[in-house]
Amino acid sequence: MKRLYIAIIAILMLPTLVLADETVPTPAPGARVESTLPSDYSLDPKKDQFTRKAVVLGLSLGGGYQNVLTQNLYRNTATYTANLRVGAGITEHILVMLSPSINYSRIDSSNFYAFMIPVSGQFFVFRDFYLRPGVGIGISNKTFNGFNRITNIVSKVSIAADVALGYEFRLNKYLAIGPELYYRYMRLPNGSFATQLNMVGAQVSLTSYIKY
Repeated sequence: MKRLYIAIIAILMLPTLVLADETVPTPAPGARVESTLPSDYSLDPKKDQFTRKAVVLGLSLGGGYQNVLTQNLYRNTATYTANLRVGAGITEHILVMLSPSINYSRIDSSNFYAFMIPVSGQFFVFRDFYLRPGVGIGISNKTFNGFNRITNIVSKVSIAADVALGYEFRLNKYLAIGPELYYRYMRLPNGSFATQLNMVGAQVSLTSYIKY
């Protein structure tokens, strides 16, 4: 009977002995403790947060309506646009960038291209709503097929301006996407008169924020 009691007590104490064997020992004062966390683990919660203080790369695609005024003659056409943005975030609410764009339309059976390179500032005026005005230079190229050959008419370099209004949806800590409304203006000198372009439309904008 005595041996049975000893066996029961041993069985009951077995889990305690196993747990005691797995208990992490308390380090001695001044001893170095090796971390078991991954090497890229950060205790700073801001490290993994979205930030606009970064290198900014963006691409927008869209289209709209174009008005061309030449010698009191109006041409109203559809236009398609692509817009590239390269810059950096100064603060969480102010970005500066180059925002070149190309705009394509058909005018009088000709292919018409308007190129713009403005310097822009993007200002987040309320939460994720932003305004992006810009001023720079522009040039146009009109291509048509006449007398069995392709002819290009390139304008002189002129002043150009644009403005965009949009909203930014964050996809993750590096990417954002959103809709934009835009207006663009170019005044193209052409001899004794000037051609004025007014473009309005909408585009979808994808922006990448690369932390520096």
